[in-house]
Amino acid sequence: MTLELDLRPVLITAAEIRLTLLAVAFVIGTAAASSLVSLPESVRLIVLFVHLGSLVVGFGAVLSIDWYGLLWLRGRATLSDMINHAHRATTLTWCGLIGLCLSGMLLSPDLNSPLTLIKIGAVAGAAAVGVCALAAGRRLRSWRDNPPRQVMIFGLVLAGASQVFWWTAVVIGFLAREAR
Repeated sequence: MTLELDLRPVLITAAEIRLTLLAVAFVIGTAAASSLVSLPESVRLIVLFVHLGSLVVGFGAVLSIDWYGLLWLRGRATLSDMINHAHRATTLTWCGLIGLCLSGMLLSPDLNSPLTLIKIGAVAGAAAVGVCALAAGRRLRSWRDNPPRQVMIFGLVLAGASQVFWWTAVVIGFLAREAR
């Protein structure tokens, strides 16, 4: 038995591909710019607080969106509920991610550390998945309560990838902080 997927319902537009590349470039650019910035120790604690606050806002929004997705899959929320919640939480997700990148730039990450590079890759992956999630949301809005199977699979893959990327960045951030 062969599983064939028609990916036409989940195609990402050229504009969404450009936005994905821009998001990834922003993450990598802020990481690269970190070597050009030096903060006095007295300000570092404030920046760390902003960094942790951005994590709470961004990752919290992602977790709530994925929670609504699970509620929908279990029949405990409508597709419309899930889409509306995701739409409302998207701004928080992006504000958190941007806050993490900018504050992370000021925290002088060790760009020679393989773990730091993995973390930067995970954040870039989360940003790319975030743009793809916007595309999936756009597609989901075009169906009432019965999206094609391919769109559901695409959404599940995005949610799983998002969780892996966010948790990877969180764990590495924790380990790096504990190593100092």
